[in-house]
Amino acid sequence: MLIVSIIVFLLLLLISAGPGFAILFYVSKHDDSNLVKFFVVGFAGWLITQILVYVPSILIQNLFIRSKYDLEQVANDPALKEEVTAFLAHNIYLIMVLAAIFAITEQLIRFYFVSKSESIKHRENVLISFGVGWGLAQTIILYTPDLLSALFNAPQLLNFSGELFLGALEKSFYVILSVFLSVLVKDAITKPQPVLFIEAINWEFFYYFIPFLVAELIFPGKEGIASSLVINLSFLLILILMFYVRKDSFLNVINELKRKTIND
Repeated sequence: MLIVSIIVFLLLLLISAGPGFAILFYVSKHDDSNLVKFFVVGFAGWLITQILVYVPSILIQNLFIRSKYDLEQVANDPALKEEVTAFLAHNIYLIMVLAAIFAITEQLIRFYFVSKSESIKHRENVLISFGVGWGLAQTIILYTPDLLSALFNAPQLLNFSGELFLGALEKSFYVILSVFLSVLVKDAITKPQPVLFIEAINWEFFYYFIPFLVAELIFPGKEGIASSLVINLSFLLILILMFYVRKDSFLNVINELKRKTIND
């Protein structure tokens, strides 16, 4: 049983973090100077965002709870706590508000870091390293500790379930989203086209909100592999649509990396 749990643990890490590190390895072939530094900068950008939105998120959730429940009763009733947790997890309006807060805050922090660095603005491999660091921070800070805790404290939870693997896939999608958004914000600054910054906010809002909305419409109030599959398919479709709409921006970065490879 423990061997199976270890195998599942490693597979989940590979799925969630592997694509990000593969991208990082690819761009490091062109010029690995400062890539680690800007990976850490992207990592820090994600961390700062989480810190900034933490208190507003808690306050907003409390407002939604107060609209339906008595906070004192919730604090003293375990069954009611479970009901409130489900209420928050499936409240479309709450998710919409939180998605907007996260999308706006993330892009403002991303804009700040990109605008302050000539390397991020003008070196494609540094830009991608920054985006990968931002995306992998979620896996490293939130996801990996949960996996380690399960491995050491409840290894039976790590099994070959589709829901677990879809959760890991979701983390890899976020890395790709972070790279895409970093490219858009860079273009908004360097071209300059401020509308791209607004577009980046919209894309991230859609990424956070639309998959949840679709899953709630199809499977209202329910969780499980079917709901997770719908959410992940929605993530993928948004990323594909995002690439299609702004393919010139993304292909320019890819072609520039290829050109440097040939020159090297």
